[in-house]
Amino acid sequence: LNPVDNFAILPDWPVGLKTKVIRAIGPFLMYANLTQAGTRMPHRVGWSHPAAPGALPISYDPDDAAMDTGEFDLTDVEAGEVLDMLPLKGRMFIYKEAATHVMRFAGGIAKWAREDFLGSSGILAPRCVGITGDGQQHFVVSQDNILIHDGGRATELLDRRLKRWLFNNIDPVNFRTSFVFTNPQFKEMWFCYPEPGAPRPTRALV
Repeated sequence: LNPVDNFAILPDWPVGLKTKVIRAIGPFLMYANLTQAGTRMPHRVGWSHPAAPGALPISYDPDDAAMDTGEFDLTDVEAGEVLDMLPLKGRMFIYKEAATHVMRFAGGIAKWAREDFLGSSGILAPRCVGITGDGQQHFVVSQDNILIHDGGRATELLDRRLKRWLFNNIDPVNFRTSFVFTNPQFKEMWFCYPEPGAPRPTRALV
């Protein structure tokens, strides 16, 4: 552990494996968008062996038959790579650039079942999804709107005029620095984004 930061080595993580997204759900750690030995796997999703309470997982090896680990590839390559994941109501929602999938724990050999959720709507950039203050919905900035969903029904929040104004005022190069955060004290969700020409977020839609 380096005393100048808050990072520590994750025990038992496979040597040489890199992931762009890692999230906890129950006793599992899920990870996605991998690179192994220089080979990119932007559609791959995996999960650890379940951890004991207060401990970290002891394995992430999908080939170890003694562990409840696994990996799979999302086959909708045309929807882009996995950008983020976030749990909701015991399920993990996987956000690609132009599609959203959901995983639920099913037990058995497969452990996690996966389903399509939004076939043509994904996420604008990493960190562009947040959970509402009551823990009941996801607030998502997609490629062309802002929506909320409860895991069942999704509702778009912007009308045509506001949608056109917002996306015309986000920098087309640095939009990936955008992010969402929750302000539960005021029951607000904030979408922070860079105006044209700005390298990082300069405005927020509340």
